[in-house]
Amino acid sequence: MKFYLNGEEKDFNKKLSLYELFLSLNLNLEGTVILLNDNIISQDDFHLSLKENDKVEVLRFVSGG
Repeated sequence: MKFYLNGEEKDFNKKLSLYELFLSLNLNLEGTVILLNDNIISQDDFHLSLKENDKVEVLRFVSGG
């Protein structure tokens, strides 16, 4: 299955949920916003399965001066 993560093509041998993707990449989701096909996804929706050619964006917000 092919999908895009932050604009980079990824290929996995099996279907993944968003949660499984984040676990496999060891992503710390604190202070992040997740977009799936340009829609903001809440943690309640991390069970959603990725589909062929989905676009996932992980945006991190940093404060400071």
